[in-house]
Amino acid sequence: MSPSSPDRVNAILACLRQETTHEAVAEMFGVSLDEVKQWETEFVAGGAAALNGSTGPSNHADAAHDQLTQMGALNAISQSLSGILTVDDLLNTTLETLRTVFGYIPMVCLVENDDLVIKGGYALDGKKINWYNWRLPTSTEHSILAWVAAHGKPLNLPDVSRDARYVYQEVVGHVASELATPIMFKGNVLGVLDVKSEKYQAFGQNDMSILETVASQLAVAIENASLFETVRHRVAQLELVQSVTAYAIKNFDMQGILKYTVEVTQAIMGYSGVAIGLLSEDRATLELTTIFQSPEKTIVSGAMKFPIDDATVIGSAAHSGQIIVANEVRRDVRFALNPLFETSQAELVVPMYSKDVLFGVINVESEQPGAFHDADVTSLTLLANQLTIALVGAGLFQQTQDQIREISRLLDEVQQTNARFYATMEATDEGIIVWDENWRVLFANSTASQLLGTPVAALVGCNRGDSETPPQLLRVSEAQPDERIELAGDERRICTSRNLRWHSDSASGYMTVITDITHQVALEEERQEMTSMLVHDLRGPLTSVVGGIELAQMGIAEGETQDKIFNFLGMAHRSGDLLLSMTNSLLDIATLEYENASLEHLPLQISAIFEDVIGIHSNTARSANIEISVTRDEDLPIIEGDNSMIRRALSNLLDNALKFTPDGGEVSISAMQDGDMIRFKVADSGPGVPEPFRQRIFEKYVQVPGRKGRRRGTGLGLAFVKLVAKAHHGRLWVEPRPGGGSIFVLTVGNSD
Repeated sequence: MSPSSPDRVNAILACLRQETTHEAVAEMFGVSLDEVKQWETEFVAGGAAALNGSTGPSNHADAAHDQLTQMGALNAISQSLSGILTVDDLLNTTLETLRTVFGYIPMVCLVENDDLVIKGGYALDGKKINWYNWRLPTSTEHSILAWVAAHGKPLNLPDVSRDARYVYQEVVGHVASELATPIMFKGNVLGVLDVKSEKYQAFGQNDMSILETVASQLAVAIENASLFETVRHRVAQLELVQSVTAYAIKNFDMQGILKYTVEVTQAIMGYSGVAIGLLSEDRATLELTTIFQSPEKTIVSGAMKFPIDDATVIGSAAHSGQIIVANEVRRDVRFALNPLFETSQAELVVPMYSKDVLFGVINVESEQPGAFHDADVTSLTLLANQLTIALVGAGLFQQTQDQIREISRLLDEVQQTNARFYATMEATDEGIIVWDENWRVLFANSTASQLLGTPVAALVGCNRGDSETPPQLLRVSEAQPDERIELAGDERRICTSRNLRWHSDSASGYMTVITDITHQVALEEERQEMTSMLVHDLRGPLTSVVGGIELAQMGIAEGETQDKIFNFLGMAHRSGDLLLSMTNSLLDIATLEYENASLEHLPLQISAIFEDVIGIHSNTARSANIEISVTRDEDLPIIEGDNSMIRRALSNLLDNALKFTPDGGEVSISAMQDGDMIRFKVADSGPGVPEPFRQRIFEKYVQVPGRKGRRRGTGLGLAFVKLVAKAHHGRLWVEPRPGGGSIFVLTVGNSD
């Protein structure tokens, strides 16, 4: 029984996909092997329609079948491309498939930097063209291919003679119509797939669909091949370093290591030429050990010497100590032709260093321009480091064990890199969120967890685009660099965030750095309030100083009595003393904060201090009908300290008590023994200090909101007392007074 046309098409497609064999198809249909091969020949020569035995679909059923056949052919192409892991083979297979299966005159180009490189194609007469990687800039306006690459859009020209972008090429022939489509992967143009015809209006929507489908499949295959090449290069890199290391451990002959290294580097990495240059004894030249690609892989030791200067690429790398990548070496004026590398088109040179001293260079060459990339630089850098260690070890055999221990230490450091990274991230005061390229959280430190109020485990894995992502995390990741973000929580938290990019050899992403500026904002607010207070408090005394002097001047001019003039000057003098006192407080606080104060070391005169302090404030107490009571233990320990500082500290505490005690109230000051220290207490019958402020009021500029005493303070007095306590190895705190009010407690010991 003769098989139907659809059955024959599907069978041939299965053969092309290597899903079955010609023998199996022959046995299935009961025909000869030659007949099956004839079917395949007809399919390749004329496409699916020829195999079906028709020149065109006669009805809708035939048209649908042809479309299915075409889809099967495209699927066969996809299967074929998916099994190829080198870019050149992918391009050749694509060209041959478009030519043999679909009958097109194809051409393929790839984008390299800002150029479009023609990798292959056919002439209109069916002959294959070797373009020798011919380049044209993507910015040119006189190329259909360049336009498609630059714009990332397909272009169908039914009559190329009417388009200014068409340029006649004798090697191709007289083109009438042309269809080109970009090879794109994830929005990036990888190249251009192009077909030509000597007929006008040769390409329709169906051809456009076929070419776009093939271009899409080719793009995926190119990316897969590139990934495979990256992995292969990494494996080769590790194999190369491991091979050289293993050889060096067993062999201590320097020339043997050099010869083995050039051999294995050429064999594993596939460079057309490898040369290792070591510094001569006079440190003026490099002596090369060279291998070049030939049937014998001949090794020549000490074949050439290069001066260490900028006259050659190798000498320039040694002279500057920098890696040099010359991907079009024939255009480099420093290029010196090595007789063993006559066909070189690209050169890469990496210096070798031992303890920051130039040891030599590794030079590799290729017959292809643009051959060297970052992966080659990384490989040669690793090899240079490892080879230097091996050569130094061979030259100084007695230190071999030390070298091995050093290598082991370096390997341990590499293994500990992750641990150090996590430790560093945890040690910082800033919140750190590390994201991948798709904004998925890879890492979050504990500071970020605390700021956002979310456990680390709940943050890791969150995606910025997910609806379940914590709102706080979204806010910090989307905020502007200078934007202040107030985070929800039991305590007030204000932060800023900034997003940074990070890159590694195999991955990239983002890092969000969260800075807690709560204290800074609070300080700014307090400072602003303090500025207002200082302006307010300074304006009065300054006005009195200026006014007193002006009144005295006027009095002198008008012949006023001496007593009246002295009264004006006295007013100015008292206001000046007040300003001086405020200034001294600020200076003393600054001095004590930085522990630069020079303190007295004399026995404290408690009775004299109490007498002075009460005398200073007696008028204020008397005017408000406030009684000041004084008590002290008789057997107080002898404490050596700064009497002046203690006097001012107690004066500040008493002034604070009087300021907030109502008329007719009570204030007391006492001194008692506290071990080998003295404990002072100043109690008042004022409104007391609320619990939330019992720690904060000892900070500079901080005052209890809504509390107004007899006069407005600067917020510096209690801060000064706290620093005096610290300078005398004591403490300062406040506690509520039974029946209302506050008790400020100051303990002091011997000063340093």
